[in-house]
Amino acid sequence: MVGVESLLPECCIQAYEQQLYLFNNRKLALGWSVVWKAGIWTLWLVRNNMIFNEKAMVNGKAFELIQLQTVHWIKAKAKDCKISFMDWVQEPGECTKQIGM
Repeated sequence: MVGVESLLPECCIQAYEQQLYLFNNRKLALGWSVVWKAGIWTLWLVRNNMIFNEKAMVNGKAFELIQLQTVHWIKAKAKDCKISFMDWVQEPGECTKQIGM
């Protein structure tokens, strides 16, 4: 979906560490690290909303929220970043290369 393939690890910590080593470029690894962290954070918030606020999640909405959260975090981290939400949705791999964190 985002141009990265890997095997599923045994636990979350291994998943995080594995994705850092998929890239031989430190900036690229840090960019994808933001995606991973935004995904975990967003899923945590969605889960809490479902449990504590009894709010249902529309199919595909969690993925959109992860994309949006990722763009917000990237822009907060890289102040000179010119990536738009639509750029990120269409070409996340290319956008990650441009982050320059």
